[in-house]
Amino acid sequence: MINTDCRLPFDDIINWKEHCLIIEKHEIGIVVEKIKEFHNGLTDTQFELLQQRNRLLWQDYFTKESYFVHYAKIIQEQCLTDRDDKKNKK
Repeated sequence: MINTDCRLPFDDIINWKEHCLIIEKHEIGIVVEKIKEFHNGLTDTQFELLQQRNRLLWQDYFTKESYFVHYAKIIQEQCLTDRDDKKNKK
């Protein structure tokens, strides 16, 4: 993934650096080398674990059902925080 300073989904919950290779914009010219370096730095077992963790990540956060469950929780927490902030201002 190329870092374009965008905010990734659930970035307050998910440490994206544990799930994918993030390449900085200034490294675009060496993207192939960075990908090779990343993959060469993993054993077969580590690569399989990464794939398994990413599959779980997808199941837990990005299937249609799980995405909206997590999103609803975030909205609910924000509403409660906003309500509490309003109460505290009185």
